[in-house]
Amino acid sequence: MDSTGMFKEAIISILAIIANQERVLRLEATGISTRAIATGMELSPSTVAKYLLSAEAQ
Repeated sequence: MDSTGMFKEAIISILAIIANQERVLRLEATGISTRAIATGMELSPSTVAKYLLSAEAQ
């Protein structure tokens, strides 16, 4: 029996976003620029900046 039911796609999307946020934070901690992270992860620089700002707010 599938315990995620109708929310399966939403749960998968949320987990993928969290994984991306964590990866951005790890890469930024090593000194890699926002633009380089964005290029390497195929994200927009504004998305990378949003992830970094979100982490600072916590």
